[in-house]
Amino acid sequence: MSTTLKIRHISKPGDLRKIAPANLLAFLNPEKDFFESKNCPVPDDPLKINYDRISEILGDPEGMSENFQKALFEINELANPDLFDLILDIVGQKPWAAELGQDTAPADLAFLVYLNDRELTDEIHAQDYITKPKSFQYFLSNGEADRTFRMPTDDVLAQFTAALNATFVQRKRGDTAKVILREQGDSVFFLVRRGEPFSRQAAIEDGKSTSVFFRPEKYDLLAYNSKVGELRMTARSKWIQRLYLECIGEFMFHDRDFFGPVSRFDLSPIRALGKDALQCSDFPQIENVTLREIQIYHGNALGQIEIRKANDLFASLEALDEGIPEDGELRRASFLIKLKDVSRARLLKIGTDNKEEVKNDQDRNLFDRWLRARGFIHEDSLGDD
Repeated sequence: MSTTLKIRHISKPGDLRKIAPANLLAFLNPEKDFFESKNCPVPDDPLKINYDRISEILGDPEGMSENFQKALFEINELANPDLFDLILDIVGQKPWAAELGQDTAPADLAFLVYLNDRELTDEIHAQDYITKPKSFQYFLSNGEADRTFRMPTDDVLAQFTAALNATFVQRKRGDTAKVILREQGDSVFFLVRRGEPFSRQAAIEDGKSTSVFFRPEKYDLLAYNSKVGELRMTARSKWIQRLYLECIGEFMFHDRDFFGPVSRFDLSPIRALGKDALQCSDFPQIENVTLREIQIYHGNALGQIEIRKANDLFASLEALDEGIPEDGELRRASFLIKLKDVSRARLLKIGTDNKEEVKNDQDRNLFDRWLRARGFIHEDSLGDD
């Protein structure tokens, strides 16, 4: 065996036995010739399925078509038990979902989705990606512009995607962008799948060394909140941030300069209010807030950055009879926020470069409301609330 396929959710005989035989045979039938060549004919009778032999074959890609390998990877991703409830919610009242019984396993559900509606896989991955913890950078809309977001027509979305691709081609990322839009609460999420520069990787084929050239896949997540007129994104490169800001401004708001260079976060309350900046009695869900770390930029010729860090920074400075240094620019701060009825405190990081990092994305709305209440978010970014 030259290599193996990493399809751990559907590779073991026990996993295959959990799949409805009719679905498994429907998936294998187009590859009948391949399985014949492996001395494992695809039977018509479900009782004659050789699960042990099929398991061995699925783990060895030798002689397997590229399309079949891609299908296996796709189904394996869908068969992740962590996605089971999400997929059930998405398939909803689909007519073919009626055959789902109480004994449906994640792998069985994955095969059913693949065989009946492959386009759903994009929505499943988009919803899953949206809910995963991420670090975002924020950008605010300019002045008194109309912040209302209107879902684009298919034609506008195609123009938006084409504009992204034009720059991606210039940057040697290929004409590969695909944009998925989802509305959730006050936000509209843009999930952008795009290519990275080509990569070369050593490989073995038929016992000989060779090279595989491929374009790695990358996802960027952007979310626009019309209530406060801000866009947050996971992209870190300056050129791609600028691309997204200008294209969303142009195609969604008819203003290429819709988003400006306004800073979202303000760390001055740490100096001005001291420990009072961490007050949280007006938030019943929060038990206490602790300042863990600050970063101070001194701006000298050597670019000196000072970091002060402790389990409780204000208590540590008080014990030393010191305070927050008055010189230098406060650039970053880290807080531990202890929620009531939650055993472990949650880490929140913010910076004047508009970056915010929250471990559990479901906490973001609460933490942002606390930041606003304590003055850590500029008044200009408050919107109408």
